[in-house]
Amino acid sequence: MKITMTLIIAALVFAVGCGSPTKQATSSGSGSPLPNIAGTWTGTVNLQGSTPNLTLVLTEDSSGNLSGTATSTEGCNFSLPVAGAIYANYTFSVQASNPASLLLAGSMANNNVGASGSITLGSGTNCGPANGAPFALGKQQ
Repeated sequence: MKITMTLIIAALVFAVGCGSPTKQATSSGSGSPLPNIAGTWTGTVNLQGSTPNLTLVLTEDSSGNLSGTATSTEGCNFSLPVAGAIYANYTFSVQASNPASLLLAGSMANNNVGASGSITLGSGTNCGPANGAPFALGKQQ
């Protein structure tokens, strides 16, 4: 289990750090603006048998770099600073300073007001460990 978790984390870190698509904060290849992921996103994580809440509050700079906080207060118990990026292909990733604690990788959906993907939660989140658990978020207006 530990080896599998390490391999998954290593693959995600490699994808985020080395093989990531080019960040592009102002326009896509067609010249249209990319989604602005900055704001408050709320939803749930699907852990087998439970669905803890998840709130992601993000800011985005002009280069597509993200920073903010990931929080869960029901079903889990954490509030962790996160950093990451949004990419030209509408995918994003954010992670805590220790990606074994929290790592989210997802994509924008539903006219850029929805996001889904997978999350890795470490045991310090009071609901982990969990590798690749699905999450779904909606942007609050």
